Amino acid sequence: MGLGIDLILLLVFGLLFLGPKQMHSVLKDVARMKAQFDRARQNLKQQLTGLSETESPEAIPQSIERPSTSFSKAAEVRGQWL
Repeated sequence: MGLGIDLILLLVFGLLFLGPKQMHSVLKDVARMKAQFDRARQNLKQQLTGLSETESPEAIPQSIERPSTSFSKAAEVRGQWL
């Protein structure tokens, strides 16, 4: 079954169980929820795009020191904690 047949069967069963007035109301609510979801998705996409544009490498402070990877330095630090 393709998407078209599934959708038609769903609408037919909806009309049988809910009736035309309630089916119209349900479809209206579904359309409203889809529109809200699309707006939220677009808003999130814009926020993420804005974050990626503002976080440039120049914005990171240069005074941050890299941790030492030598084992002697790690042994010194470990010795201080013992």
